[in-house]
Amino acid sequence: EDGKVDGFGKPAVYGDIVASMVERGYPLEQLIPQGDWERYISNILEAKIGGMRKASVADIDAATKALNKIDLAGEAKREIGLDPAMALPDRMQQAADDLKEAVGESYKAFRYKLDPTSQTPMPSLLKPKAPPAAVKVVEEEATDGTPGKMVVMSPLRLKGTAAPR
Repeated sequence: EDGKVDGFGKPAVYGDIVASMVERGYPLEQLIPQGDWERYISNILEAKIGGMRKASVADIDAATKALNKIDLAGEAKREIGLDPAMALPDRMQQAADDLKEAVGESYKAFRYKLDPTSQTPMPSLLKPKAPPAAVKVVEEEATDGTPGKMVVMSPLRLKGTAAPR
């Protein structure tokens, strides 16, 4: 009755009554557990954009464009019947944003796999290269502050171990 679970059970809340229960004051994060929410938005994303099991570069570009346009959290609210202006709890909104970003990154990787020549190097690879330092300067910097002679100690022997043969 108070929306809390006793024991090991899990409350079942159906999509057609979530909106009315939120209107009555039940918190959305209690009505839809986080794991269920993540599966739900994943299903919505796949239904809106589709799968990318076998795709061409043009398919990936179209899917990326569609992904950039979609408001995943807004689509989920509409599917449930919630007010689109309603603010989602932070964890639910973050899950939608993270999923959208992860799918976008996987599209980039998949596109690069299909056509590596179309990608430009990262900005750090485009920086002009500095000329190499002179060998003598490098040797002086490496030995600066070190003694002229190297001291090597005899190997350590642990008690109770046999001497090496």
